[in-house]
Amino acid sequence: MHFEVQMLARAIGSSLRLARASRVPTARAMSTMGSDSIASQVDQQIGRRGAELAEEAKGKDFFRYNTIQGSFGTSAKPVEVPSSYPARIIGCTGGVEGTDAYHDILWMEIEQGVQNVCNECGQVFVLKQD
Repeated sequence: MHFEVQMLARAIGSSLRLARASRVPTARAMSTMGSDSIASQVDQQIGRRGAELAEEAKGKDFFRYNTIQGSFGTSAKPVEVPSSYPARIIGCTGGVEGTDAYHDILWMEIEQGVQNVCNECGQVFVLKQD
């Protein structure tokens, strides 16, 4: 019995020494901010998410999640769709101006420099690159 207790004590002691030796450095030691603070979630974002947060801080909507609402787009006065790229995918629910006769959503890719027409309702879209 005495031998088993000694073996158990050695196992526990070596486990504690191993746990102390392999501790992860504290957040303060890992901080690269140059101060005692830890970087916020916003400071750590990179890529598309980082660009989105930077634009939101300026008050802009980077991915433009909001819908475009206005009058029915015609060839004389098309619906202007903002984009940072030369093409964009949009969804048209169309209908006839002044009525509630809308069609199911029709997805299409619109390109810069061309008047893009919905095949379902004839609404006209142009890409406005900013």
